[in-house]
Amino acid sequence: MVDGAVAAGISADYALVLRRLTGVGIAAIAVIAGNGATPTGDTEKVTGQLATTVREFAERHARYVDPGGEVSRTVDDDTPLVGANSPFFRIVKEGLDGLVDGEDYYDLLAEDVVFEFVITVPGYPRRVEGRQAIVDLYSDYGDYVTLHGADNLRVHRDPETSVVVLEYEVHGTSVHTGRPYDNRFVSVVTVRDRKVAHWRDYLDPTAVFDAQGWPQGGRA
Repeated sequence: MVDGAVAAGISADYALVLRRLTGVGIAAIAVIAGNGATPTGDTEKVTGQLATTVREFAERHARYVDPGGEVSRTVDDDTPLVGANSPFFRIVKEGLDGLVDGEDYYDLLAEDVVFEFVITVPGYPRRVEGRQAIVDLYSDYGDYVTLHGADNLRVHRDPETSVVVLEYEVHGTSVHTGRPYDNRFVSVVTVRDRKVAHWRDYLDPTAVFDAQGWPQGGRA
């Protein structure tokens, strides 16, 4: 699809980023060649977004591409829990400052990252392997909890083992009950090649139960 887009007059970088952001195959976009490779009106029909020139598109989405041309930011800034504006991401990024690279939470993770949820709530997975599995696990977080803040960060680092222990609190509201959600976490993080390779998590289950109206509530 990318080769076809380039043959039609659109750059490979633009085609790759467009596909990443819209999730739509380039062949379906129906771009035309000439004068900046301007997409046709079919773009709006397929993506729900107005057609744009390559220059306008690049300027609008420049934050998604690092100087080397690789897609970096993986979700919108306001995505619950994991976006760049999320209190959770900001406090994690602060705790791992100087050790990892990433523009949002998923971007901090290695492709083969392993998560262990040591103390959690009933029904939650105990072990999850791979970044995509974490993306799937957290995809509906905003349906349960709206986070308003995160604070009380304490950081303990062991340079010899590349392990960082983060203690922090998150504050929000249960979407289902409207009750406050205040929880304390301990996250034991192993860093490899400036990405999170292993994450071991501990939380207070009773805080989840209180917010969700346990035993009738859902999860947080």
